[in-house]
Amino acid sequence: RVRDVLADAAVARGQLQGQKLTGGDVAVSQDMIGGIVDNQMRSLGFSLLVMAVVVMWLLRSPRWGLWASLPAAFAVLGNWAGMAGVGVPLGAATSMFSVMTLGIGVDYAIHLLQRYRHELRIEPAPAAAMARAVATVGPAILVDGAAVGLGFGVLLLSSVPSNARL
Repeated sequence: RVRDVLADAAVARGQLQGQKLTGGDVAVSQDMIGGIVDNQMRSLGFSLLVMAVVVMWLLRSPRWGLWASLPAAFAVLGNWAGMAGVGVPLGAATSMFSVMTLGIGVDYAIHLLQRYRHELRIEPAPAAAMARAVATVGPAILVDGAAVGLGFGVLLLSSVPSNARL
């Protein structure tokens, strides 16, 4: 059995003569990153679609569901634009950050929209209702956003390059 394996290796070596090959964990991992990123991007699109449908159902309105989903989608696009602007490549870790951004963004949007809907029942003028909603929940959203931002900012201190690039 060992002789068969050695014979197969000799044949394979002869067929690969003159070709440069790499191997090992690092080479395999680097080769997989493209597939991981492609899969994350497909998952992100699917997540955005499912999130929009679920939020439409929870808010019992396609219009409100879209209003809650769009800011989160734009936050992801802004995230990518910022990363491109500073030269951060889209890799396995940074593509996962996009999905987290989507989830965090929709949470803030739902919070604000729910308060806006509440204020519309009290104050039917949309601009006044939005001003009251922002005055009421805006500070909490900002503090929460700052806390999340600082939490991710700690990753800048990481010695692992993919974490530090998040």
